[in-house]
Amino acid sequence: MRYIALILAITTAILIPVVVFPARTPAWVSGEQIFAAVAIGPLLLICLGLIFYSGIRYRSSESRFIYVIIFLASLALPGTLIGKYVILKSGNLIYWNHKNAWLAEGNYINPILLKYYQAFPDRFHKKQYTEQVDVDGFIDFLKAEPSFRDSKIRIKGNSILDPWGRPIEYLLDQNGDNQLYGRTESIWIGTSEPVTAAVGLLLSEPSQKALQGYEYIYGENGYTLR
Repeated sequence: MRYIALILAITTAILIPVVVFPARTPAWVSGEQIFAAVAIGPLLLICLGLIFYSGIRYRSSESRFIYVIIFLASLALPGTLIGKYVILKSGNLIYWNHKNAWLAEGNYINPILLKYYQAFPDRFHKKQYTEQVDVDGFIDFLKAEPSFRDSKIRIKGNSILDPWGRPIEYLLDQNGDNQLYGRTESIWIGTSEPVTAAVGLLLSEPSQKALQGYEYIYGENGYTLR
């Protein structure tokens, strides 16, 4: 019986990559995902039974080493599941904190950037192909805002940092089509009416893979109507 238990325990440990980390196939459910969904419950019950069995037999057996192996191998699957859950939970918390910080950063900076554009349009220099622009002198203008000290905006050199610690880039609607274009992303300005000016912020690189493409751009509160 103990050898059967040992084989079962080792088998559950071997199946961890398939059951806990099933292969993902874009657009449809993979065979590994189906197997994982069906097998995870019975395998966990087997693991719990083996943990209980090895604990009982360990006390009454002289060959304790094999029951230690059974116990440790049986812990592998539930332990990995718990670890994955904790990591995902903490990762989701970090993601939402960063995403909310990105929205707050855009809400704060965009109106100031728009005011700066209206006062100094000649300091906005178009980059090639996109609506990304270089902006001269904006950091000093931003720091001069009375509310800047309490804004929690991080600045490094001549760059404003996003919540992930990377420099943000500036956007300017240059063709009056009520859209802001990033590298491959674009967003509509938050109105159907024509605008006289529209600015926005762009993550300099996909800092957070969980964000949707359009979320790399933030354009709220950065436009004026005609």
